[in-house]
Amino acid sequence: MIAEWALVILTGALVAVTIFYAIQTWRLVKVPFTPVLRASLQSTTTSTNNARRIDIEIENIGVGTAVSVEGNYSINESQQEIEISLLRPSEKSRRFGLNNLPPIENRGHYQENPTSIEVHLNFKNIFNHNFNYDVTLNVSEYAINTPGLPV
Repeated sequence: MIAEWALVILTGALVAVTIFYAIQTWRLVKVPFTPVLRASLQSTTTSTNNARRIDIEIENIGVGTAVSVEGNYSINESQQEIEISLLRPSEKSRRFGLNNLPPIENRGHYQENPTSIEVHLNFKNIFNHNFNYDVTLNVSEYAINTPGLPV
């Protein structure tokens, strides 16, 4: 009788351990398909007086492909849409030029007019799971602290 109960308890423990490891394995299998997006500010030299325009750069720093990336960015109550069909981790990032902002060289403007950008992105992985990414980028701080500009 005691041996039978011991066998039941040991079988229950074995089932619990098996379920635990099955869940951990399932979580590990999902990791290679997880996209992680990041938005940052970059500068691009334009042909107009060699001024440096500010861009928003969207890149996938995860290990999975981001599918149906949709969202927007807003600057001082002005909103622009973002749409990217696929963004693979190994691919070049996507840039969106902020043509309505003064060039970086106009530091005085950014010191007097604090400017930030709200970025909101919704995207999916290849299994159609939804992800969100929201960030506020401080344009004034970027423009004021960009190295290589005259003071």
